[in-house]
Amino acid sequence: MENILNSIKKSVWIQIGTNNGIDNFRKYVNEYKPKKVVLVEANSSLIHDIHKNYDTIKKYTEVIIVNKTIYTENNKEVSLFLPAKNGIYGNPGVQPDRQQGNHTYTNAHFSLLPMNDWGEKKHMIEIKSNSITFHMLCQELNIKIIDFLQIDTEGFDSEIIKSINLNNINISVIRYEKWPFKEECFSRYNNENKDKYGLNGMICVKDKLEKNNYKLYDIKDKDGDDIIAIKN
Repeated sequence: MENILNSIKKSVWIQIGTNNGIDNFRKYVNEYKPKKVVLVEANSSLIHDIHKNYDTIKKYTEVIIVNKTIYTENNKEVSLFLPAKNGIYGNPGVQPDRQQGNHTYTNAHFSLLPMNDWGEKKHMIEIKSNSITFHMLCQELNIKIIDFLQIDTEGFDSEIIKSINLNNINISVIRYEKWPFKEECFSRYNNENKDKYGLNGMICVKDKLEKNNYKLYDIKDKDGDDIIAIKN
């Protein structure tokens, strides 16, 4: 990752899905000191932590924190869900589709796309967030060139990338999360659009990026099991 960041400009970096701001993205910002960093986080309860964790970085980098959800529509109230038992954070049970066994969920796992193995919605934790499209975000911040875009939205990464007009916004490097689940994993709560998500979404994004002269590589570190797309 360091070799990639060394090779790009340090003007505008954007992270969609910042969580509390303690991650490798913050470490890279601290090390490479881009001129402007935009941090987008849907969960309002994490905004205070993001400000605190980026406090020293603000001395040399313009830090913009946006408490919204990147979505396909503007100004829409959307719901994000987290698997839980009886509304309590933790382990919702065995997840055979993921072949991971039991899994403990945290604030980092809120998603627009609850999956079949997350259990019943009545047990999930739900938060509300106001939406903004990626293009409106860039328009409001007068951004037309992005050196590094990192996305981690628990399954919605592909929809965000599909919504970006790469002819209007020049992005050098895009990092996004692998979400290799089959369409039947989404049939319980998103049956009408199940063919758009998971593995199918990954295939669509791969095709789009390669047609726009990106080369794709696998990467796995503290920030996740992801894909890096580098523009030629």
